[in-house]
Amino acid sequence: MPCPMVHLGVAKQLCEKVKIENLSSFYLGTIAPDGIFTRPNFTREEKRINHLIPEDRERTIEDILLWLKDHLQFPDKSFILGYAVHVLTDQIFNQYVYPVFCARYDSDNSPVQNRQWAFYNDTDIVDFELYTAMEWRDEVWKHLENSNGIDVQEYLSAEEANSWCYRTLHWYDSGKSEHSHPVKYITFAKECKKVPRFITKYSQNRVKKSALHSCNPE
Repeated sequence: MPCPMVHLGVAKQLCEKVKIENLSSFYLGTIAPDGIFTRPNFTREEKRINHLIPEDRERTIEDILLWLKDHLQFPDKSFILGYAVHVLTDQIFNQYVYPVFCARYDSDNSPVQNRQWAFYNDTDIVDFELYTAMEWRDEVWKHLENSNGIDVQEYLSAEEANSWCYRTLHWYDSGKSEHSHPVKYITFAKECKKVPRFITKYSQNRVKKSALHSCNPE
């Protein structure tokens, strides 16, 4: 549910805490799962699988970490770690940010959009603001330009990852979000900053223990 700049911001903070073997692959991995949206006629079932959601219950952080552990045999471990961080970011966002948005929207007596479009409006505008403000943008963009996707079994194809990378690199070319309503329910300063903080917590503890030693063998 977070937009690309939130995912890449989480990735950047994680890179400052731990050593990543291949930064280009890692950054691509942190946006790549959304490449499912470039798959022709993709289904909700395919997106469920692609985002590691169990068929019969809600996804947990344990599910994501187990998936990460099971897929570290891939040669490009940095991409796999990025993929897991993307889904972990979604999970934290869903737990701590989206409910705040819903509560604020539901308490609005005169919303100008339905909930879905209000969410798209606020998150996309905030994402453009982050693109303009983040000093690390050019560095990360160079890594994305030099990245190349991989096939991850039934989850994602290299072509889908590369297509989403291209889309991300050029999404902000217009300089302005296509949405135009004032941001009312979710802001980076008050809510989205929670996401990197929670991810950092897990990166320094359980994610690091389960994955990073495999990316950087001693």
